[in-house]
Amino acid sequence: MTEETTNPSANPGNPEGKKKGFRNPFITGLIALLPTLITIFVLVIALRFFINNFGRPIGQGILYVLKWIGWINKGQLTDLSGDVWVTSILGFPLMILVVFLVGYFMTSVVGRKVFRLLEQWLLNKFPVVKNVYPHAKQFTQVFLADSNQKKFKRVVALEYPRLGLYSLGFVTSDGMKDINAAAKKNCISVFVPSSPAPVTGYTIFLSPEDTIPLNVSVDEAFRVLISGGVLIPPHQLTSWRTADISGRGDDAEVLT
Repeated sequence: MTEETTNPSANPGNPEGKKKGFRNPFITGLIALLPTLITIFVLVIALRFFINNFGRPIGQGILYVLKWIGWINKGQLTDLSGDVWVTSILGFPLMILVVFLVGYFMTSVVGRKVFRLLEQWLLNKFPVVKNVYPHAKQFTQVFLADSNQKKFKRVVALEYPRLGLYSLGFVTSDGMKDINAAAKKNCISVFVPSSPAPVTGYTIFLSPEDTIPLNVSVDEAFRVLISGGVLIPPHQLTSWRTADISGRGDDAEVLT
């Protein structure tokens, strides 16, 4: 039997070969372009959100200030306020500057004290804010803080949701006094995030002996979760060899 009969893609007249000849490069192109396209898509959505909700209102405020000081008249104000590009171009740089200045102010002792007083005033003055703000603050502190400021202490693996299945978890604290007393042993708290969106999950209290410490950083663990286990850290990669392909899991041997 010749190569043309055994390999459909080697025969130019074979429809199946033409299909594979188109499909394989197309899939390769998707694999190469999709990460960039998804990144651009997410950035565009985030940019639109900030511009529409913060940049444009700030830009419109700038136009009202310009009218108030007499640099533009009422007709120009009406025309420019309705122009999306004008308000966005005026407001977005100022929004970036405001965020930077607030962050810079917060790095000082006076800034942190003023911010705490403002938080207390908001929580006492508006009951609805009291129900939402603390949770939003905790979320941003955990997921948007720098690596050295994150509350996650280390990465572990644990048997969850049942024995024999292992999940990634982040040790968040040394546990709670009442739980330790009831269990008659020290129990740590571990946050087990969901995948591929690790912003939700479950908080579990268990003995440290029931966890497996992992030589993985918090950022590397997040990449594993977001990618669904595809982006394994290089130093954690393993290769598998199946001694006997019989469909049984005990026939597989792990090679480092």
